[in-house]
Amino acid sequence: MKNSVLIMMMFLCFSCGNVDSKDWEGCELKEPTYTPTLHEPSELAVLMNEMYTLSDSVKGMLQNDSGVVFDRTFEEIIGAQSVNDRVEEESFTVMANAYINAIKSFNETERGNKKMKFNSMVDACMNCHEQICFGPMSRIKKLYITP
Repeated sequence: MKNSVLIMMMFLCFSCGNVDSKDWEGCELKEPTYTPTLHEPSELAVLMNEMYTLSDSVKGMLQNDSGVVFDRTFEEIIGAQSVNDRVEEESFTVMANAYINAIKSFNETERGNKKMKFNSMVDACMNCHEQICFGPMSRIKKLYITP
């Protein structure tokens, strides 16, 4: 049995070596017909990236027990142009206001409760993304401050 497997393997190896470069003459590589289009990020996407960057910075300061406030409440997310029209304006506005209120509450909170209020702000982000746009949820989860 071992000998027959060995002979078969040798036959396959030697038979594959018989391909001549002449066999490939006339064959041309075709240029890909599909070219991906990169779109400009929407106004809302740009704002949300800024929200994430600022939140990540605030998280770092909180973990170092620094006194910190959000220097921006991002109220302009209400009415910002989205990538698609699937975002229902009424439900988005409710969730956007919850986020804005969470930032304001964070800013008004005493130093000892800031981490809890920060996580409430992250909850507001997650609640919206659970309903509207699931993609960035794994990124948002990284903002939570664990006790």
